[in-house]
Amino acid sequence: MRTGFLRRARREGFILVAVLFAITVLLSAATGLAWFVRGQVRQVEREKEGLMARSVALVTARQLAAGLGYDRNDYDSPQERWFGPHMVPIEEVGIALLTFLPGDGKISLDGLFLPDGETMRLEMEEPWRRIWERLDQPRMEQVLLDYMDGNATPRLGGAEREDFPNHVPADLSELLACPGMTPAILYGDPEREMPGLADFVSPWGGKRINVNVAGREVLSVLDDAVTLDVADSVIEARDQKPFESLRDLTERGGIDEAALPRLSSLVGFKSETFRAEMQVQLLNGAQRHFEVIFRKRNNVTDILLWKER
Repeated sequence: MRTGFLRRARREGFILVAVLFAITVLLSAATGLAWFVRGQVRQVEREKEGLMARSVALVTARQLAAGLGYDRNDYDSPQERWFGPHMVPIEEVGIALLTFLPGDGKISLDGLFLPDGETMRLEMEEPWRRIWERLDQPRMEQVLLDYMDGNATPRLGGAEREDFPNHVPADLSELLACPGMTPAILYGDPEREMPGLADFVSPWGGKRINVNVAGREVLSVLDDAVTLDVADSVIEARDQKPFESLRDLTERGGIDEAALPRLSSLVGFKSETFRAEMQVQLLNGAQRHFEVIFRKRNNVTDILLWKER
């Protein structure tokens, strides 16, 4: 009797353990399924938020492109009321925080070369040389041209290699792959108060530098007559009123009239490229950031670059 009782108790105990184990497994599976479903729902929500924010940014970009077609001024300046920061409320969606500015304030890397992509423009040779003097890296002057130009023929003082891309990069960070290039050379060295190549050049831009946008570093390498002090005078004058002609540069900017023939093919007062930074904030608090580069030619505006993060 006692032996049968023990066997039955053990069997019932085993069954109870098995049942409890099964329940545990089922509960774990249900919990895992719930987390999976929740993750899937959240993923769908994120995709929906992304699509909504992207739609807002795309509509805004199209409106900006259309608006540029109506700008018939003789100059482009950040002082114009349609440039600068704006807040655009979007009913039942959220708000778009927009910063829209004219470009061409730096030397365009693409603009260094003639249409063949190989020959350097004559008027760009001296500014390019001055940049590397300012950076105290004269050895990089020809090496970087070999890295970007459209052929595999080494320049005098250059260093052509098989792994060179031989095209202008879409992002300046790509230049870090060029032999001899370092982050300090590209972005500057604050400890030494040294500028970087990024202070002078951009992958995007027209053939001329817009003097209503260019910084003092860029202005000061365009011609020997434009020292840093003269560049400061130009910036001070344009803050009062944007420049519209070369004559303006001598009368209000303090640039020697003898320098105008040399500057005539380098500088302008209109921009060919424009940049928009958009932060779309939805009603639920979700945010998306967008960067858009526009190019305007003959009153036709195209989107050159679209970045989302």
